[in-house]
Amino acid sequence: MKRGQGRRPTATGPALPRVVDSDKQPLRVYFGTAPLETVPHVCAERLKTRQDRADVAAQAQGDLV
Repeated sequence: MKRGQGRRPTATGPALPRVVDSDKQPLRVYFGTAPLETVPHVCAERLKTRQDRADVAAQAQGDLV
């Protein structure tokens, strides 16, 4: 299926109460599957950038002189 095919905007309404009424509400939620393909890759890149600059974080905290 091509991106954008099979989308039904009317499906969002019935899905929303599942998030709102849940005991543990998430900070973020995706309404659709497209982000599930791209977000893990983007998050991995961002995490690597932060890990690569851990020395800067430690210095800013005063742990490195």
